[in-house]
Amino acid sequence: MYYYGGLHGDVLPLPAASTHRVQSELLFCLRLPLFKRSHAPLAKLGQYGWNRTLLAERRNKKAFAAGAKSENVRRKQKMDIVDSLQQLAARIPSQLSHVLTEEATKNALIMPFIQALGYNVFDPTEVIPEFTADVGTKKGEKVDYVIKRDNKMIILWECKPVGGKLGLNHASQLYRYFSVTEARFAILTNGVDYQIYTDIEAANRMDEKPFFEFSMLALDAKAIEEIRKFSKAAFNLENILSTASELKYTKQIKALIAKELESPSEDFVRHFTKQVYTGTITAAVKSQFGKLVGDAFREFIKGRVNQRIQSALEPVTTAAVETQNAVSLGTDEEGIETTPEEIEAY
Repeated sequence: MYYYGGLHGDVLPLPAASTHRVQSELLFCLRLPLFKRSHAPLAKLGQYGWNRTLLAERRNKKAFAAGAKSENVRRKQKMDIVDSLQQLAARIPSQLSHVLTEEATKNALIMPFIQALGYNVFDPTEVIPEFTADVGTKKGEKVDYVIKRDNKMIILWECKPVGGKLGLNHASQLYRYFSVTEARFAILTNGVDYQIYTDIEAANRMDEKPFFEFSMLALDAKAIEEIRKFSKAAFNLENILSTASELKYTKQIKALIAKELESPSEDFVRHFTKQVYTGTITAAVKSQFGKLVGDAFREFIKGRVNQRIQSALEPVTTAAVETQNAVSLGTDEEGIETTPEEIEAY
């Protein structure tokens, strides 16, 4: 389709995307009396069609560029956090002998960790040290840090010296403050080991067991990914809570499996004994099957591990055989070398 445009009524092509709209406008113009018709509406209409297409293209380019920029920023933030955590973990072993008090632990290990998550430890509107919140008859008790986001408390921190024991018995202030603040996460740490709590089992009441634990001396990719969720750039309450239950109960189940593998319980042994033994389960039978179940369990795990190792080695072995065959094809028994061109011709 074409339209009249320009000062001299030149005939110019119309973008396909604007054809339908322009056809409607042309029909309206053609219905007008002859003395009211002019080329001006057509020229204006053509200009509108081109402008509309160009604007749409520009909007699409800007949206794509903005999306790519945001993705690059997120990727860079993620790598910055990963690098910071790995660097902090790498220097901890050489610092441990010099970190002898709780205050030294905070300065050398915990504050750098908070900083690695993207929070400004020197901004009291973001990281509040020695936060006081009176609870009942307890007055003047403090948690070591509170992290705020959008002017709301999101994480409570209680710190112990390096080597200090962690657990609910050693987090009394943390437990009490959790129920009287809006924070949904509490972190107990000695600078090396970290325990993160929330309220999975009862609303607004800190669970007795953490849903996530890690050690800075044994960081792996999975732990770093979970830690990153608590960073300033990635923090999302709903996302963390949605995986908290899974993390907590998976960890507990794995601990139970490890315990049963080491020393099978009576219930565990009975579960399997009843399915393979039809006689009366006496004390002697229990003793016999206790050893059998434990050995079978360990053999099963060992077999699975060996199977995985073998599967991983097969591609390497196959590649080595193919390379050897290729070398063998290149030289015959008399030591005469055969060129690739001759092999291909053959």
